[in-house]
Amino acid sequence: MRELKVEELSYEAFHSFGEYEDLLTSRESGFYPDMIRLCNDGRDTSVSISRVEGKGREIVNYEYHTNTCEGILPLDGDIYIYAAPPFWFPQVDKMRVFRVPKGTFVRLKAGTLHGGQFSVTGEPVNVLILLPERTYSNDCEFIDLEEKDRMLITE
Repeated sequence: MRELKVEELSYEAFHSFGEYEDLLTSRESGFYPDMIRLCNDGRDTSVSISRVEGKGREIVNYEYHTNTCEGILPLDGDIYIYAAPPFWFPQVDKMRVFRVPKGTFVRLKAGTLHGGQFSVTGEPVNVLILLPERTYSNDCEFIDLEEKDRMLITE
C-alpha cells in the first residue's frame, strides 16, 4: 500500500488544488467580508456539517466535482485532507495529504480529486462543508479505489 506523508499547508504546496485562509488568527479584530470566493454556477450554496474521525486513515475512494468548488472548514479540531490536481483524467498518483488547522477555510478548485477528511487526533471533528445545492446529485463522481491503489496517511 502506498503511503502519503502529511504536509503542512503552504501556498507553494497547495495552490494547484485551491486556496486557503486561516479565519481565526490571520486578521486583527474587525469584519473581513469576501475573503475566499466559491464558484457555484449561480446556484445557492448549501451548508453541511460532516463529523469526521481519524480511524484507519486509509484512502479507499475519491470524488470530484466537474463544475463547482468545495469549501471545507474544520470547526473544532485539525483535519487531514487529501487532494490531487484537476486534469482531464484522474491523476491518483499525484495525490497529496495536507494538515488543515481548525478555523482554516480551504477552497478546492473544480475538478480537484479529494475525499472525506480525517481527524488528526482521532477524536471527532465537526467540519463545515460548502457546496452548491444538490452537488452530490448532479456534479459529483465517486470512485472506489482497487485494493492495490489504496493509500495510507502517515505523519
